[in-house]
Amino acid sequence: MIPEVSEEIDRQLVEQRANAEAIATRAGLMIAATAALLGFSASTTAQVPQQPSIGYWLIGIALVVGVLIFWMARLGVGPTPSAIVQMQDASMLMNSKLILVEANASVLTRVQVVFSIQVGLTIAGVVILSLSLWPLP
Repeated sequence: MIPEVSEEIDRQLVEQRANAEAIATRAGLMIAATAALLGFSASTTAQVPQQPSIGYWLIGIALVVGVLIFWMARLGVGPTPSAIVQMQDASMLMNSKLILVEANASVLTRVQVVFSIQVGLTIAGVVILSLSLWPLP
C-alpha cells in the first residue's frame, strides 16, 4: 500500500466526519431558532387572534426535517477491528476504506440536500409568519 494514498484516504474520512458534524450542528441551530420563532409568534398570535398561518406548518415541517438530519448524518468510520484482523493484505484494508469514503460521500450529499430543504422551509415559514403577524400598510 502506498503511504500517501493511505494517508489521503484517512484524511478524507476525517474530513467527511467533520462535514457531517458541521451539518448536524447547523441543523440543530436551525431547530433552536425555529423553536424560538414559534414561541415568539405564538405569543404574538395569542395577543391578536387570527387563523393559524401556513407559516406554522412550514416551520413545523422544518423542525421535523432537522431531526431527520441528525438520524441521516451517520457515517462509517472505518473497518471494524475484527475485519482488520481478517484482512491478510494491506490492499484489502485500503479498498475497504475507499468503499467507505464513497459511501460516506453519498450520505453527505443526501444530508446536504435535506439540510437545504430545511433551510428553505424555515425561510418560507419566517416570511409567511412575518407577513401574517406584521401586515404591511
